[in-house]
Amino acid sequence: EYYNEEFYSPTNLDYDSGGNPFAGYLGQDSLSSYTINSFFGQIESFKIRNFQYIFGFRYDVNNVFGDHLGPHLSILYKTTKYRFRFNGSQNFKSPSLKELYMQWDHLGMFDVKGNKDLEPETSNYFSSSIERYNKNNNITIKYYYHQIDNMIASIFETENDQMIYKNFQSVLINGIDMYIKARFSNSAVSATISIIDPKDKTFNHQLEGSNKLSFNSSYIYFLKDDLSNINI
Repeated sequence: EYYNEEFYSPTNLDYDSGGNPFAGYLGQDSLSSYTINSFFGQIESFKIRNFQYIFGFRYDVNNVFGDHLGPHLSILYKTTKYRFRFNGSQNFKSPSLKELYMQWDHLGMFDVKGNKDLEPETSNYFSSSIERYNKNNNITIKYYYHQIDNMIASIFETENDQMIYKNFQSVLINGIDMYIKARFSNSAVSATISIIDPKDKTFNHQLEGSNKLSFNSSYIYFLKDDLSNINI
């Protein structure tokens, strides 16, 4: 995969010093660009003693942030009633040009600003899950562990009336997802609950802008021959 990005951004937004907040949209002020070449590979093995294995990798060549190898391993074990899964990967995310160089004045109300000093993200991700299933019911419980270094996020600074991109030096996200789905004669219900502990390890408190609990559910009533349904 070959990816090239170019981004025009005004270098000066200050009216008082001759800047033009619209330069990045109505004209060409300054041009930034980078190129990423990515190589992918995957090996998959089916049903070896009820196991399925997938091993893959992604190798990125970034002309600004250097090279990075990201391996991935996935294992699935199946029985007649249960599925057991394990996933592990190492990941890399370079800052986008918007996150690096965005300079936008929202008619004097607030600014959105990039941060040219951003570092790329690196992370380790592990998850395991157990799923019990049959024709009409499905229950899944999943645990995941996500360690992220230099996590990139947008933060609103009230004192400066601006949104700016920044790195969180070290972030740990532990979470449990629970999914339930049940089908009855002419209706079905489903629900997903996520319990998350997103922690900024540098300051040992909850990650700014994050939630610890999310929940959604739905009820489906099937009409004639399941061709239509009402969903709430």
